[in-house]
This record gives sequence, structure tokens and C-alpha cells, in this order.
Amino acid sequence: MSRRELKEEEFRFIQLLSQRWSGEDSLIKDYSCNEYSDKISLIDFFLTVIPKEKDVLIKLLKDIRSLFIIRGQALWINEKADVLTQLGIKVGRTFKQINIKEGE
Repeated sequence: MSRRELKEEEFRFIQLLSQRWSGEDSLIKDYSCNEYSDKISLIDFFLTVIPKEKDVLIKLLKDIRSLFIIRGQALWINEKADVLTQLGIKVGRTFKQINIKEGE
């Protein structure tokens, strides 16, 4: 195995702990970079303890949760993100990434 192949192999196995955590708990993604993460987590708690029969209340809480996610991310971007982060968000990916290994 060449040095380059070894580096590529090592790189495939590198994974940030935060990525692993968010992969195991999908709700965590909504808390990150969000000024309303405390409110969202409280709604998540209520959604786990409210009886399923209270479907109108559950729908209302889910709708409010969605609004907190949108508004909280916008506030975080405006108040906490630096200029380069804001530009990166605005521009997005500027190149197409393709994987040609094994027909992927």
C-alpha cells in the first residue's frame, strides 16, 4: 500500500465526535448553531411526555419547534457567525464532488 493510499485510508476512518453524536441522536443537529436550542430541547422533552392522544397539542408543539429552528439559526448566523462563515453559507458549494470508486 502506497503512502497516499495509506493516508486516504486513514482519512476515511477519521470522524469528529460531534458528527458521531449527531449521527446517533438526530435531535442534536437542531440544537447546534441555534439561539433557541434551549427552547427546542424543552419542546422535545414535552413531546416525549405528552400522551399521544393530545394530537392537536403535539402538532402545535411541532409547528412551534420548526419555527424556533428557523428563527434560531437565522439569529445565530447574524449574531455569532463570522464573515467567512456567513459567506460560505451564502455561496454554498462551488464545485461538484463526484466519487468514481466502484461505480458510486
